Amino acid sequence: MTGFSKAVAGLALVMGIGFCLFPLTNELHFFSGIILAVLASFIFGGIAATKLAYKRTARSGLRFLMMSMLYVLIAGIPVLLYTLIKGCFSGDGLSLWLLITLPAVIFSVSIGRFCALTFKKPLLTTISLLLFVAIGVFLIELYLYPQVYFFNHVWGYWPGPVYEDFFEFNPTLFYYRFITIGWALIFWLAPIIQKEKWVRLPLGLATISIMIAYTNIVNLGIVRPEHEIARKLGGIHQTEHAVLIYDARIPENEIRLMGMLHDFHIEELAYTLDLDLNELPRIRSYIYYHRWQKREITGAGRTNYVPVWNRNPQMHMHRQVVNDIVRHELVHVLSRSFGLPIINASISGAMIEGLAVALEGTQNPRITTHQTIAAREEYPDARFIRSLFNPISFYTGSGPRNYAVAGSFIGWMLDTFGAEAVKEAYAWARVESATGKTLDELVSEWHRFLDTVDTDTGQDLLAAAIFASPGLIDRHCAFSASPLQRDADTFNRLLAESDTLSYMQLLDEMIERHERLPAAFYGIKARQKLESGAYQNLMETDWWEFLTPIFRFDTHLMANQPEEAFLVFKEFFPESKLGEFVLENPDYSVLYLQIKFGDLMSCAHIPDEFLFLWLEHATLQKEEGLCAPKSGILPQTAREFTLIKRYIYQLIKMGETDLAENWLSVLLQASVNQATLEQANETRRFLNYSQIISQ
Repeated sequence: MTGFSKAVAGLALVMGIGFCLFPLTNELHFFSGIILAVLASFIFGGIAATKLAYKRTARSGLRFLMMSMLYVLIAGIPVLLYTLIKGCFSGDGLSLWLLITLPAVIFSVSIGRFCALTFKKPLLTTISLLLFVAIGVFLIELYLYPQVYFFNHVWGYWPGPVYEDFFEFNPTLFYYRFITIGWALIFWLAPIIQKEKWVRLPLGLATISIMIAYTNIVNLGIVRPEHEIARKLGGIHQTEHAVLIYDARIPENEIRLMGMLHDFHIEELAYTLDLDLNELPRIRSYIYYHRWQKREITGAGRTNYVPVWNRNPQMHMHRQVVNDIVRHELVHVLSRSFGLPIINASISGAMIEGLAVALEGTQNPRITTHQTIAAREEYPDARFIRSLFNPISFYTGSGPRNYAVAGSFIGWMLDTFGAEAVKEAYAWARVESATGKTLDELVSEWHRFLDTVDTDTGQDLLAAAIFASPGLIDRHCAFSASPLQRDADTFNRLLAESDTLSYMQLLDEMIERHERLPAAFYGIKARQKLESGAYQNLMETDWWEFLTPIFRFDTHLMANQPEEAFLVFKEFFPESKLGEFVLENPDYSVLYLQIKFGDLMSCAHIPDEFLFLWLEHATLQKEEGLCAPKSGILPQTAREFTLIKRYIYQLIKMGETDLAENWLSVLLQASVNQATLEQANETRRFLNYSQIISQ
């Protein structure tokens, strides 16, 4: 190596060490790969545009290309070592890193060489071309397509929202990098086609290959136009204000309920935000069968999202969470009208999510958004709020904490200054100019409001847990998954698809190869054994002690061992009336187990103690059994309150509005705190709305 080469190699090594000093970049995965690919593309592409202008031979060009790739690998060595030390290494991460960085260097150096041999201002032309590919092409795709993963010849591949649990290698990246190399070959050979006739054949083949490749980019999922997503889902349902494009496997009555929820929330939110319903475009709502289908099609699994930057107002959710989050996502869609031009959103994540949290309604029956902040000994100060409104910091900190703080602050602003002030502040997060007060004054007034919010000890503990939630940069392995996480993800996908044979086979393999699984997995295996009557075999398994107490309680009952069941009950369920009732009334143990395992879909003659057990089965399994509320029955816990609320929605789906009214009266009687009162009132408003619509 020459002195220059050694110096560049040393700089590459220092750069790699620098990557190890910062969260997210210190893991050999797609994130560090993207940053290195961008840096290497502009550095080596720029050098190629100047240096190769004087060394035009193929040999010198290839040598420079190989050295550039070597420098990138050198920069990756410290990151690789640090990843190994952390215990975060994965084959997915290594594959993504290599396919993101090395083809990017080949592409950029080829463009630099092409410009050096073709244009009078090669450096300027090279930088311009790379900027167009890296930013211009990305912005075009962002505007045209709703998916949240992207392929790019300069920075490689962005797999989806950073909120996902982990990121796997996408085989489509191989295909896309084939296109990248094809373009690099064209740029490499095109300048010498007049002098070297042998170039014509490989240049022609490369051109034809790229043309063929681009005809398949939709089929392979490199881009996902809306019409392709609609084709894959297969179902469509129109309401007054929305179009639901849904997976055709979802039952029709469930979709009708979702459609009513869309219109109900759209009308309420439009009124709150002072928007004209007649001027709002019809919203497209894509509803996926489960999060794995959504991840495959859009790149977002757990994350439900609204691509506000897209030309069409739309949102993407999976079936299991629609009823709970549709209002939150609709706020994002409706706020397009007062967001920044082009991106249709605020520059600040705190404004975007804070407004959605403020208007989504209370999600937790134990605590409201304001109570989450008021329960803290110290409120977030003006310095924290100012940092929170920073375009970047909101998404790098603790998600639950930042969402709650932003939601409380923006919600207070909305109540105090009105919708017009919030809409004026929204685009650029200019809360001071919109309210006529400094941020210090606003935060002081917000603090005085929080002083008036009542909380109890339980809410104090819950708020502390929310604030202690780790952020993305606090994850030990931000992007990689352990073998158990991978198995669990596959298992849950098979479970969501009701592929019983496959997920039970996988569960047996998981029990064999992992020292210990989360209790829920053992519970599924235990349920299978209990339903088949193999309770004695269950008690003899190596993982019997890992089962939750409730499964051990059930097993002892099935084995006619009340004494053992009594011991489990007394140790783990000291406040449970249900377990005590079963033990004191042995004749009811069979009935208890029938309800527990879904063999009884009538609640007409069951004891009061079994009512919430019945509701749990009916709501979780989406069974359409009818049940009238028992006289004097009230939910005692947040879980029981939520079960009643979900059952009311299920009754509305079934068209049983009179029965839903009866259950609503129970819910209203049980609203003993602000959180439950807000949830009960929203349920009442929706029930009234559904009755008007059905008339």
